[in-house]
Amino acid sequence: MLSSRSIRQNNTEELFFFRATSISNGEVFPCDYEIFCKDRIDDNPGGGVFIAIHNTILTTQQPKLDSDSEAIWIKLEFVKQKPLYLASVYRPPGSQEGALDELENSLLSFQSNGSRPRVILTGDFNVPDIIWEQSSVSPNPQYGLS
Repeated sequence: MLSSRSIRQNNTEELFFFRATSISNGEVFPCDYEIFCKDRIDDNPGGGVFIAIHNTILTTQQPKLDSDSEAIWIKLEFVKQKPLYLASVYRPPGSQEGALDELENSLLSFQSNGSRPRVILTGDFNVPDIIWEQSSVSPNPQYGLS
C-alpha cells in the first residue's frame, strides 16, 4: 500500500511524502532523489514513513526530532531564507495518544531554543474527530482516544 503527497516546482516533482509498506528505494524513484526513511519498529509487518527529496535541494535528516513513533524529520535549507522542517508522520488507528505526545515534544523542542522555524507536518494522524473551534478532539476509542 502506498499513499503520497508531492510538491511540484519548475515542472519537476521535487518533494514527496509517503506512507508505505514494504517498498525499496529503487521501486519508486529515479537516482536523482535522496530517500529519508524510518521503518516501523514494532512486530507489525511492513509500514514506516519516508520522504523523498530531489537531490538539488540541500537536505539533512533531523534525528534530534525523532521519537519512537512512526515519524521522520528533515530540514531543507535555502539561500537567504529560514530553514524549512518537514515531518512525515503515521499514527495507526487504535494506537495510544503517546505518538501524538511525542510529536508535540518534537514541536516544543523548537520553542526551547527560541526559534520560530517554518514547519510542515504531513501524514495520517488517524484523529478524525477534531473540533477545530475548541482545539480539542472528541473521544473515540476506535482511534485510541478516550
